[in-house]
Amino acid sequence: MRHLAPATLILGLAAIPVAARAEQFVLFDVTFTYTKSDADNSKPSKSHYYVKGDLINKDRPRDWTAPVDYRNGTAHIRLEVLDKPPGGAPTTWTICYIPNKGRGNGYGCMGTGLYREPGLYERDVRMTEFWENRSIIWEEGIKQMDLVIKDDSGGQGHAHRRKDPERYFPTKVRITVVQVSAGSKYDPKLVPGLEPQARDESQGLARIRSDARALAPLVSTDLGRAFLGAASSLPTVRPHKLYFEASMKAYLTEQEASHRRDRSGLEEIPVDETFFYNTRYGSPLAYSRPMEILGRSGLADLAGKKVVDFGCGGIGPIRMMAAIGADALGIDVDPMLAVLYGKDDRGPVGSGRVEIATGLYPKDATIRAKVSGLDLFLSKNTLKRGYVHPDQGKAFIDLGTDATFLAGLHAAIKPGGRVLIYNLGPAPGKDYLPMADIRSPFPREAWEHAGFRIEAFDADDSEAARKMGVTLGWGDAAAMEKTLFASYTLVRKP
Repeated sequence: MRHLAPATLILGLAAIPVAARAEQFVLFDVTFTYTKSDADNSKPSKSHYYVKGDLINKDRPRDWTAPVDYRNGTAHIRLEVLDKPPGGAPTTWTICYIPNKGRGNGYGCMGTGLYREPGLYERDVRMTEFWENRSIIWEEGIKQMDLVIKDDSGGQGHAHRRKDPERYFPTKVRITVVQVSAGSKYDPKLVPGLEPQARDESQGLARIRSDARALAPLVSTDLGRAFLGAASSLPTVRPHKLYFEASMKAYLTEQEASHRRDRSGLEEIPVDETFFYNTRYGSPLAYSRPMEILGRSGLADLAGKKVVDFGCGGIGPIRMMAAIGADALGIDVDPMLAVLYGKDDRGPVGSGRVEIATGLYPKDATIRAKVSGLDLFLSKNTLKRGYVHPDQGKAFIDLGTDATFLAGLHAAIKPGGRVLIYNLGPAPGKDYLPMADIRSPFPREAWEHAGFRIEAFDADDSEAARKMGVTLGWGDAAAMEKTLFASYTLVRKP
């Protein structure tokens, strides 16, 4: 997970936009049958279905930023697959916003996520997170929407190119996109003509479990399968609230806030299942790639293993590791986690255990004392070269000297234990982007000098990461070939 300093977190919370008023509107609601002939003959681009003219809401706003802020809200995608050829071929629809006026790429896209069978699939996508959302000048509005049917193969995945099109065509779908303003939550009761939902897989545990099933074909190891299977063991979460006091840079529970006579300086933070498990950093299922890599390295399971997740970002990943037997400790600088996860969220989980420590590792002696006798030290999206040793600017993360940090890590690992650094990042820009520098923060020689045996160094995992990203609804596969990259370093203590 991305490792942020407390000051950065405070600024991030303060920057969250507030809608002028809570609203939602149906951008489009189309039901159509799509054949191989339709895909071959659609113009100007094949495999496209164009939502324009009478098919798109004529009363959509011209300016999506004011007076109602849809730009910083969410899009609720409702996909009802009414008919689909048998065989379970993984299919997805890319949903692209075509603006009246754009910049750069000139349009932006999100995805429905993969599906294999007829049914109802729903999800929410933040308008600030999908591919190329900044290429749209939102003050000028949207001209049309393009829907593209694809498989799961990546950038050239347009379904009309398949050698087995009979597995994809003909199909009949109903696709509805509802735009929800910033600060509001999608309300299906406000959308006329929707049948009662057969299942809601758009949020919370339902979304995590649905995505885990969709990711299953992408893993082949016992460890990868066990990790995804642990999604079913995650407990439900009662909706509640946290509070942030900017003047004290502190987070409070509901009970703590209730004792305050003056609560005017407290910022309310709603906590539902999605926020509880994803926090600010995304689905815990993104750890399925590190688990698969570890499985292929010979780590068959986590039963009885002591694991540290450095920069965990939330309880989801370590809870799932604990569910399959790990004694899992999550370490993160974010002080919110100490309040978000109470004593009932920690402790024994089946044959495993969950613990979270907040603070600066390795400087914090209390945390440092817990990092010992490890079978696995894992870090995802934290130990990037761009964060630890950036080519330009100041480091985000201070680990001390490389030699001291690696010596301490070597001492904390059992013989035969592993260290896995797994990083995702965007494409490098014209200007240096620390988050895009996903290389190991330590050179090969430093690992070896510390006594580790290198099994993989700055290995490219981009192709597999993109398939995972498509399945999790991060965006269009073709776009991610240019915007999403992954790298990992795996070492062992002899």
